[in-house]
Amino acid sequence: NGFFVNRATPPPPPGSARAPAAPPPPPLFVWGQVAVLRAELPRPPMELTALAAHGAETKAVAFGARFAAATDTKGQLWLWAGAEGSMRPEAPGPWRVKLPEYAASVAATHDGLVVVTMRGRALMLEGVGEWVCALDAAAGALVTPASPPRALGGDAARRRIVGVSGGGDHALLLDSNGAVLAVGANDRGQLGLGGEPGEGQRVAEPRLVGGALAGRKVAAASCGERHSLCVTEDGKLFAFGDDKWLQLGLRDGSVSSLKTGLELRAEPTEVDVISVLKSAGHVSEASRDPQRWRVLFAAAGGAHSLIALRDTRSDITCLVSCGHGRWGQLGDGLFRHISAPREVKGVSGREEWDENAQKRVPISVRGLAAGSEHSAALLSSGDVMVWGHNGLSQQGTGNRVGNSAPTRVRALTGIPLSRLSCARNSCAAWAESWTAAQLQR
Repeated sequence: NGFFVNRATPPPPPGSARAPAAPPPPPLFVWGQVAVLRAELPRPPMELTALAAHGAETKAVAFGARFAAATDTKGQLWLWAGAEGSMRPEAPGPWRVKLPEYAASVAATHDGLVVVTMRGRALMLEGVGEWVCALDAAAGALVTPASPPRALGGDAARRRIVGVSGGGDHALLLDSNGAVLAVGANDRGQLGLGGEPGEGQRVAEPRLVGGALAGRKVAAASCGERHSLCVTEDGKLFAFGDDKWLQLGLRDGSVSSLKTGLELRAEPTEVDVISVLKSAGHVSEASRDPQRWRVLFAAAGGAHSLIALRDTRSDITCLVSCGHGRWGQLGDGLFRHISAPREVKGVSGREEWDENAQKRVPISVRGLAAGSEHSAALLSSGDVMVWGHNGLSQQGTGNRVGNSAPTRVRALTGIPLSRLSCARNSCAAWAESWTAAQLQR
């Protein structure tokens, strides 16, 4: 797969001992707007070696409107400047950002970053795009942010933060007890705090999200442009924020629901995905026995959502999408302007041969990511599937033809990947660390 090359080397002198060679850094691939200039389109996924060149292994990747960011296993935060082609080898950077604490993970909004530190604090960096685009420093240099990182207080002050997701101009924090906190813009109710959202409404310090999420343990959260999704540990899905395009999965798409339904939800509302599928008249494997199914993952995009459900008996997964689908980002085989939840084509029902069990086993969804107008899924087989808009090669297929059904990224076939990230017009896929089996290949 291009990562393990056997090279002939002379034997060590008699009596000497050679230290075992260090394994190569796990791979990181990027594609879409950050990986290519418009004049060089189309372009397949590019292996990013800039972090490996500085001895760093990727932990998390995030994309802002005018920058890209990553954290590594040493707790460092890295930045690239610009939107178009910012992560190309010949582009400036990346630079290490001086922080008061080691970074564990990172999420981006259009022009800011929220860093979760290894001590469980959340740091806000604002105005990142303008600052990083003006940098003039050697690659790998340690740079000081124009505005000092601000430790987020409010309801997060005495909590250990363990996760973060960023949207257009808002973020959700997850603490060690499974509670969700929200900060940033709230013009469409995307913070889930209730009340009457309005133009220009903002929350400067994190506030605890209650309502239907009170007392529940949230396992993961995802922020879209102006809507949010939360998956609880018991497999329930809650949505809030903008629903103009049916991206919350709460309406069945009927004429009556479009005319009289609410176009936003200011508080967390449970999404009964199976019921919505059935009421819309779609007969599927997931709708026959709803008690067997739990929500595994959810990803919020520009104005669409992806939801992965698992059958607790057979371990089969079903992938559902809803919302804006003009560019095929719903993956149902059509270019729909707007849609209630529907099954994504070509993901459910896949199988692979398990050598240990000596039988065919279902291929499951291991990760989801959604950009502004494109979508991606990471499967247990290691394949990365993409669909939707492709004008900036954000599908990684080596062309600019959009797809309304999942297509495998052939350039990544056979490469062991474990994480996936999409935002706006870019994607990244990487492995956090090698397993023993991968190192023996």
